[in-house]
Amino acid sequence: MMHGFGWLMFNRFCQGGFNGGFFGIWMYLIVAGLAVIAVVLIVNKSSKKTSDENAIEVLKMQYVEGKITEEEYMKKKKVIQGK
Repeated sequence: MMHGFGWLMFNRFCQGGFNGGFFGIWMYLIVAGLAVIAVVLIVNKSSKKTSDENAIEVLKMQYVEGKITEEEYMKKKKVIQGK
């Protein structure tokens, strides 16, 4: 009787638990990890875009105020935009 119960528990352990099988828990972890990575990439991309926009605004103000020439403005704008 005890042998049968032990085999049942071993069989369930090899399958990864009582719900989902061996790959069940791993699939949940992989999907959760991919979701976290996606969120981090989206947040980083949006914050970089915002900082680039702020830098261009500062550059525009320097040009309007006459602190830099048009040539300097165009060069620096290209650098900020990564072109």
